[in-house]
Amino acid sequence: MLDFKAFIRMAINSNGLNIDFKRREEIIFARSIIWDEDLGGCEFFEDLTLDKLAQLLESGFAEPQQTQNNSPTIQEFYEFGKKSQNLGYEPFFIGYVVSPDRENYRTSIEGIQLSLEIETIDSRICADFISAFERFAQTADETDIALKLLYAWWD
Repeated sequence: MLDFKAFIRMAINSNGLNIDFKRREEIIFARSIIWDEDLGGCEFFEDLTLDKLAQLLESGFAEPQQTQNNSPTIQEFYEFGKKSQNLGYEPFFIGYVVSPDRENYRTSIEGIQLSLEIETIDSRICADFISAFERFAQTADETDIALKLLYAWWD
């Protein structure tokens, strides 16, 4: 028999997303959000890790094929983040969540920042990866491309 809490965790909205917004907030912010009109129905984040993005996807809090203003899909952000992490970059995702009170409740990813902490790197691999990043971010509204920091944001 399914208890009420398990039912809520499994419940989905009309967009097919998990509606357990308290769990979503805990994954992203490690705290609950007090949703009121001052927030405009959205809460922004700039430091979502690859592991947390994976949790959001696996738990149904993010739609893998969703895009934000000509951005790559959330799944493509995730895959590019995995690729970057394998090369020594630390990926962080930029985006926002929409209030559970709104009809368009969702998690959106609108940017990525990759930081490189390794002091000695193979410059050929880095040059190839920077080229791959430029292709990935070709539709971005803002980019910052340097050896140790790659940033792209879609407005």
